[in-house]
Amino acid sequence: AQLLEVGSIKVHTKKDVPLVPPSHKHQWVRLADPHRSEIHLRQESKFVLAWLSLCFAHEQPRSLRNAPRMHCYSAADAFADTDKMGIGGWLSTSTAFVWFSEIFSADEVRAQWPQLHGSMQPYIGCFETLAQLGLAQCSWQELRSKHVRFVLPTASDNTSAESGLNKLFSTAEPLGTFLRLAATWAHLHRVQFEVEHLAGEKNVWADRLSRGRLNFLSHRSAERVRVSLAQLASASHCVTLHDPSKNWPPCLRKAQTATLR
Repeated sequence: AQLLEVGSIKVHTKKDVPLVPPSHKHQWVRLADPHRSEIHLRQESKFVLAWLSLCFAHEQPRSLRNAPRMHCYSAADAFADTDKMGIGGWLSTSTAFVWFSEIFSADEVRAQWPQLHGSMQPYIGCFETLAQLGLAQCSWQELRSKHVRFVLPTASDNTSAESGLNKLFSTAEPLGTFLRLAATWAHLHRVQFEVEHLAGEKNVWADRLSRGRLNFLSHRSAERVRVSLAQLASASHCVTLHDPSKNWPPCLRKAQTATLR
């Protein structure tokens, strides 16, 4: 076999091969069989390519004007143990405050994602991504009558979820599965993630919510939003019913009247 690449180092001659490994971690090595010209892909890679082709086939026209940035403070966090995991987050604007907190058992998680074997703790990056998706769904419910599309600024103390959500893509599994889920939902609902890093010791509220410690928000229980795993895993549009006394913004009523004409 012909050696093509060690980690991110291109290999053209033997002198290009590093004598000392660039890192103590496992390194990717790319090899080529000089007797075969075709490229062999894993099943996971084939699935990702099929998903990308589906996304590009239905790409919507992009506006040259940037989407409005939501004026808010928000953060989300996740917690994982051997047999359970939790997600939580909060969002505060000048006129509203919403929060969520959910704890799920390992069996409930595997009912949606059977590829997550053993302890839940190694998949903390996946659950951090799921927590940010839950926060985005809460914010969309709050703003869907005011903005067609918007940028959601939020914070995370997990670097893999932070970088993954800003790109909405990763080849590492199972994190890639959860990022594709977030990307699909964001595309359908026209929400753009903007995640910045927040030190863990400062992400206090979201950490408490992810662990089910709700005493500090007991006086604001009416503003809690319930989030189910099925809702997060579907990444589809949701329908809500409201009674006729709902006070919708005048701009939305005018748009509805114009549509019905």
